[in-house]
Amino acid sequence: MLPAELPQALNNIGINENVEGDSYSITFLSTPPDDLVGGWGRFETVGSLEVVPESEYQSNQQFDVVSTEDVDLPDGTESKLRYMQPASDTAMYGSRWEGTFDKNGHTYTLWVSLGQNGEEITRQALSSMVEVE
Repeated sequence: MLPAELPQALNNIGINENVEGDSYSITFLSTPPDDLVGGWGRFETVGSLEVVPESEYQSNQQFDVVSTEDVDLPDGTESKLRYMQPASDTAMYGSRWEGTFDKNGHTYTLWVSLGQNGEEITRQALSSMVEVE
């Protein structure tokens, strides 16, 4: 599953080469990448779509959930949109919006770290998620 419509802030896309097995990760970058496939530092990344088998999913313990709301996908699948803050005061990263849902044996996590409009960007991308072949 992928977003059918990407907000402008998520237009710079890369495929994370460090993902193996029955998983994938699409990285949303702050600037266009030199190569479509690669590995990028946190400072270059504004978000990500990470997909793993449900049996391998683990919530990110580096963040605490501040708020949660439901967002429906076009096919009726319900996702959870959560505002997340770093669990530690010494974290080298900031807050983020995270949408999570299960579909066809996989857990999908879309997160965006873009300040004030991160909620709307994450909601827009989540609400356009569709199956692709």
